Amino acid sequence: MGLITGALPIGLQHLFEGEHAISYNNQRPIILLLDSTIGEVKVKVAINNVPVQNLTKYKVRIWNSGDKPVENLKVGFFFDTKDEKFRVFSIGLTTDPPDPFIKIKVDSLANNKRNFTYPLLNKGDELIVTLLANASPNLKVSGKSKGGSFNEIKDGDEAQTFNLWFLIKFLIWIVVTLLILFIAKFVLFSSR
Repeated sequence: MGLITGALPIGLQHLFEGEHAISYNNQRPIILLLDSTIGEVKVKVAINNVPVQNLTKYKVRIWNSGDKPVENLKVGFFFDTKDEKFRVFSIGLTTDPPDPFIKIKVDSLANNKRNFTYPLLNKGDELIVTLLANASPNLKVSGKSKGGSFNEIKDGDEAQTFNLWFLIKFLIWIVVTLLILFIAKFVLFSSR
């Protein structure tokens, strides 16, 4: 009996032990400026002699949604285009909480691919990546962290995911507690 009541808390500890989990939200791109025709005048836009079809702002929020810090988080951004003229003009990286000492590695693999390596993302910390491009192709985000998951959270889904997992853990805790009490009561009354 003592073995069972001793093993249950250890099993519960593993159940409630933190996990490595990264979540991200790929927000809808915002077109800031269009190449267009106004009446008979054709408006052509170029930045640093690079033609701009649609000046587009992309914003991706990445955060540690698990209970453990994540080291060397690798995140890949892929713009779904084969246009040789496609360019990313600027990349803005913001951390919350702000950390002026953090060094985020950025690799430009091709016109349409960027990789970021974030050295340490503590529980609740987030990275906001803002990109400015000369067109508006679809942006795909992928990630990799040691022993963890990388999940897309659509707008409004974050609170629902947290509440459901919390409810499941709470219900398991109640069932196990009642089981321990039942077993303890059974053992105490059977030994009399």
